[in-house]
Amino acid sequence: MIEVERRLVLTYMPTPEAAAALAALFTLDDKLAETLRTTSEPMLGQIRMQWWQDALAKLDSAPPPPEPVLQGVARSEERRVGKECRARWS
Repeated sequence: MIEVERRLVLTYMPTPEAAAALAALFTLDDKLAETLRTTSEPMLGQIRMQWWQDALAKLDSAPPPPEPVLQGVARSEERRVGKECRARWS
């Protein structure tokens, strides 16, 4: 059911770039939820979530690690920032 609702939300995004960015965030949400669901030890879960937090914070200053979810988030952010810069300076 949730997948159907997400696809519906994506159809209402104003641009394909915005839809891609939101899809990347949905994928990140799924990955984080999976991490929480599959972790049996609380300390291990905290370590994993900290890794995700650090990896997301580093996207501002470094290329994404070889993690497909983070690469998708980074690509959508690069498109958004590039579009804003072009609009501001043209």
